[in-house]
Amino acid sequence: MVYRSLVPQGFSSYPMHWHEEMELIYVEKGSMLLTVDGETYEAKAEDLLLISPLSLHSMEEVKGKKAVYYNVLFHPSWLQHEGAEDDMGKLLWSPLKNGEGSFLVRPRLSQEKEEKARQLVKELIALGSRKEEEGMSFLIKGTLFALLYYVKEAFVKAKAPKKNLAQMATMKALSAYIQDTLGEHISLEDAASFTGYSTSYFTKFFKSYTGVSFVAYRTLLRLEKAKALLAEGEETGLAIAESLGFENYSYFIRTFKKTYEITPKQYQLLVMGRKRQLISSESYE
Repeated sequence: MVYRSLVPQGFSSYPMHWHEEMELIYVEKGSMLLTVDGETYEAKAEDLLLISPLSLHSMEEVKGKKAVYYNVLFHPSWLQHEGAEDDMGKLLWSPLKNGEGSFLVRPRLSQEKEEKARQLVKELIALGSRKEEEGMSFLIKGTLFALLYYVKEAFVKAKAPKKNLAQMATMKALSAYIQDTLGEHISLEDAASFTGYSTSYFTKFFKSYTGVSFVAYRTLLRLEKAKALLAEGEETGLAIAESLGFENYSYFIRTFKKTYEITPKQYQLLVMGRKRQLISSESYE
């Protein structure tokens, strides 16, 4: 999967998350901040960054700057022979899954290999728009195999499992807890209690992994959920704001507009209008 993203247009930060897919980030222009497993990197134009499966990561803007970047995601199993533990599984995916190794976020490659890897990512981006073509998966897989060859030096095996695995497990459990309680009034103290940390330690711990405060992170998750519900068109903005625990509707509108530069109602009308156009064009065909 290939996604084109803009920061801060649409959002000023993307909250902490993780997934089983390998992720490649290519910055086309501008600069942004990427936090991976508690360490923050500034990514600039032409930078290529690697995010290992199951790594906690988030993105945010560099104040006063904008960035255009691409996300390329693929599941390791897509490149493995079904039911077989091939070289790729032994050398890469098994160590990644067991916490015995990871890719360097900012790969240290020779100039030649770095340029080749960057070119292959650009090819993947171009192929992403043609993924529905018959047999296109052959080209995409071949390009991914070639890319992994050039960045394999960025994979580092650990002498022992990461020391922060326990903290990462705590963050993952906390993230699920926050998602499950978006409509409830969960305080900073409640979240700290969930982890077993003191409020002061939790505040520093949380920001080191997400790049933002607990309140800002939870608010952004609620707004993203609100966007999804508005796009479905089955509920009013007022009902959605109430279901997600916003203080009042006026606050919800102000926060939504500040984040997305459009009101909830305008966003819902825009999405529903696009859906109607799509249905109309399909009917015409």
